[in-house]
Amino acid sequence: MITTSTDPFGRSRGYRLVDGGTSRGFELIARAQPATWLRVTGSYTYADADPPSRTPTDLTQAYGMPRHNLSLTLLQHIGAHLQTDLAFSASSSYFAPVSDRVSFITRTYRFQGLRRLDLHAGYDFFLSDKLRLRVFGKIENATGQAYFESGFRTTGRIFGLGTMLAF
Repeated sequence: MITTSTDPFGRSRGYRLVDGGTSRGFELIARAQPATWLRVTGSYTYADADPPSRTPTDLTQAYGMPRHNLSLTLLQHIGAHLQTDLAFSASSSYFAPVSDRVSFITRTYRFQGLRRLDLHAGYDFFLSDKLRLRVFGKIENATGQAYFESGFRTTGRIFGLGTMLAF
């Protein structure tokens, strides 16, 4: 904690930098195209990130860093005009500090990992040799799982529609 008597600038509150820990791990990525109209991409990341010094002694991983991350994406072209993709992401639980708005006391919480499914589709209208109109839509977090990012609750399902003009 910063105190006026020990801070060289006379501050009574603020942030203090702490020594970082060591991070190590690996990432595997695989891509395949089993058919001309289908591309599959998968990845796995293992991160072993030591917590910084002067953090709770029972903290086994650095804040905001899940130990395991997995993703799988299927991209499909249906004819020359329609493209769809399905993306799945998952991670293990992670720790994050959360401050109480009233007492300003910070506590460390373990948040459940992410399980998220996103769906996207786009249709291209070729208006000329150099002009293309794309109409697209998306559903993010299609399963509606309640999860947290860096200690903040996400919004749930997200729907979107849009257009793009390329020339």
